[in-house]
Amino acid sequence: MADEQALIAALREGAWADLTLAPGYDAALKPVVPARFLRDMLLGLDSRIAGLPSGLRVRGVRVEGDLDLADCTAPGGGGFGVIALEQCDFSGRIDITNAELSRFSIRQSRFRELWGEGVKVSGDFDFREASPLPSSPPEMPMAYIRLRAARIGGDLWARGALLKCPGDVPRGLTMAPPALNLWLARIEGSALFEMGFVAEGDVRMSSAFIGGDLAFDGATITGRDGLALDAAGVNIGGEATFDLLDERRFVAEGEVRLSNASVGKNLNFYGASVSNPDGDALDVSASTVGAHVRLTVAKSHRFEAIGRVVFWDTKVSGDFICNGARLSAPGRVALAAANIQVGGRAGFDMVDGSRFEAEGEVQLSNSTIGKDLAFFGAHLSNPGADALDANACSVGGHVQLMPIDRTRFEAEGASLFWDARVAGDFACHGARLNNPGGLALAAAGIQIGGLANFDAYEHFRFESFGEVRLANGSIGKSLSFFGAALSHPGGDALDASACNVGGHVRLVAINDHKFEAEGTTTFWKARIAGDFGCQGARFIRPDGVALNASACSVDGGLYAHDNTLDGIVDLSNARIDTLGSFADSAWSGARRIRLDSISLRQIEVDQSDGVAWQARMRWLQRSTDLTAKGQRIVSPHPWRECAIAFARSGRHTDARRIQREGYREENRARPLWIRPFVWLFAEVPFGFGLSALRATVTLVAFWIAGIVGAEVMLVRNVLVDLSSRGDPQACLSLVPALYALDTAIPIIDLRQESLCDPADIGQAGLFQGIQLSRLAGNMAFLPAMPAVTLFDEVTLWTWAKAIYALLGTFLVSFAGITYSGVFKPKE
Repeated sequence: MADEQALIAALREGAWADLTLAPGYDAALKPVVPARFLRDMLLGLDSRIAGLPSGLRVRGVRVEGDLDLADCTAPGGGGFGVIALEQCDFSGRIDITNAELSRFSIRQSRFRELWGEGVKVSGDFDFREASPLPSSPPEMPMAYIRLRAARIGGDLWARGALLKCPGDVPRGLTMAPPALNLWLARIEGSALFEMGFVAEGDVRMSSAFIGGDLAFDGATITGRDGLALDAAGVNIGGEATFDLLDERRFVAEGEVRLSNASVGKNLNFYGASVSNPDGDALDVSASTVGAHVRLTVAKSHRFEAIGRVVFWDTKVSGDFICNGARLSAPGRVALAAANIQVGGRAGFDMVDGSRFEAEGEVQLSNSTIGKDLAFFGAHLSNPGADALDANACSVGGHVQLMPIDRTRFEAEGASLFWDARVAGDFACHGARLNNPGGLALAAAGIQIGGLANFDAYEHFRFESFGEVRLANGSIGKSLSFFGAALSHPGGDALDASACNVGGHVRLVAINDHKFEAEGTTTFWKARIAGDFGCQGARFIRPDGVALNASACSVDGGLYAHDNTLDGIVDLSNARIDTLGSFADSAWSGARRIRLDSISLRQIEVDQSDGVAWQARMRWLQRSTDLTAKGQRIVSPHPWRECAIAFARSGRHTDARRIQREGYREENRARPLWIRPFVWLFAEVPFGFGLSALRATVTLVAFWIAGIVGAEVMLVRNVLVDLSSRGDPQACLSLVPALYALDTAIPIIDLRQESLCDPADIGQAGLFQGIQLSRLAGNMAFLPAMPAVTLFDEVTLWTWAKAIYALLGTFLVSFAGITYSGVFKPKE
């Protein structure tokens, strides 16, 4: 009673009834006050006190029994004023269900149960540093709060509090309650669970409204049945923070659920740790965040999630930052952020020595990112499956899979960018993609507005173990693989078929690193607006095509030198504007270069080529194939194209020579018995109709032969003047040079051939030939022969003249065709 009188005296004056200031106060032996006494004062039922001017403000007592104010009103029918019972112990239940208060506080008190469903508090609701009241076995200590549908006009203060859900179902309930229940609660201010707040059991605030901030900085929640915090559908006007505070990190054992939530400003998890190994560690799916999302490092603590992190269909107005985070969901999806919309940058970078690490798939498919998507120094691991899924994502800036601070980007598993749209560059400098036997990078149909770089960078070269697929992609500027190493033995190391490149393609060595591709490098039907450069490259596909650029279109030049190959180069049906400088090392080691139906506009000649046509000849000769029986298969088309390209470049001599070498190569592929005839009648005399000099030399030599023949016939008196009257006589008025010319050119009458002809008029000294009857008489074993004479001199000269005339017709005609330039390569 003495304690009650002291309380009444203090409260009547409107002051705090603070018994902790009383002389000899012992916190372990607090003065005991019946709960009914406090209730009677609040309800005006205690005649010793007419009213509570400043409300019920008490410190340092032990309240015995249940403090039941459920559905109660103050004297006069209004709400209660302040109820502040701080540093008190409550042995029973505190029940303020549906009551109305101006402020409520049990700060630093020890309690077991606080029921406040539907309570209306116009000011703050404070249970800072509150904790469970110790109990003796077998009863377990508990301290849980029920504030479902509560209305709090100020802030909810829970800093340093310790809540513990009961082990058994409390009286009046049908199931064990959570440590804190704020379902459907409305808090006009902030909800502050900071500075060592601990909940041993789940915290539920689904569909709650918080006008200010929601802060769990430095808090710890040990969930129940896999759930730590259920804030699905929560509406937060300010920030939601789960950060490191005073070296205390936010720790949740169980799922943190923020699905369908609305956060007006930032959502931060600086240095936080969330764990739910068999399910979702953090679920922010279908939520809206008005500023940034940060799952990142604070001091020496990184954000860590064991279990899936979910951001499906979430809208983030600012940046989405996961720098230095570690996500672990082996064999499953580590980050599920399909359809996420990010207004700013999405960063998964190394920071403060901590790299972003994901054990499990990072899923960003169908996402929209307003600025850059960056993975500087990140490490993604999901071997044998997808490490990164960014299929059909839209990126307003750059995609950056790059090193930082001597740490490269690494992906164990496939990296997917099917049909992605990237407004800026796609930069994979120094990255390492590892998915042996499968797709290392699958970016078919990707659209890139800027550069696509797969280059060596700082200390690292780009490496892929598995196929890099860019088929049907569109790249606004250049595609480069400086010093890259691609490996997919037996398949395509690089597939850029039907890719549209707005700049150059460069498969080029840099520093000490060659471009290396083990497997086929494919540019089938690719369209390249700039140059196609292969310098210092190494292509390996022993059992097939090492470099496939068939049907490729190059609007610039094809430049190749210092390359080594083990396999076939296929340039068939390619359309190349400029054939650049080719040294003998351009395709060194290639078994064959397929050039069927290639199209060339012009040829660029460099001093390093040596004799230009010879350098191209050695290149074209490697297009010849062999059948299983060793028979040559030659396509004349590439030779003609090269010759025409030389002609367009103004190098007509080179054009003729390369065309002639093409005909010579065709002749080598003909049957053995035909080759000498082509050589004798087409190549030697006329250079296949391409050498006017050879034609001239041939005609002059033929003419001289005719002159010599005419002179000999004159000396031998074989020529007879058939136009003379009377007996024929030896021809005396003949000019041998004109006679030979008149015989060789039948269409021009020089009045020489008609004057004289070989004839036998009994000239002395002529060879009379061989008489068959005499030959048979001298050889008894021969049968009787007719009186026929063979090979007499006049007959031989007659035949010689006729053959000379026939050859003359052929040679003069073919020489005329050669001089006309019909066979010359046309521009």
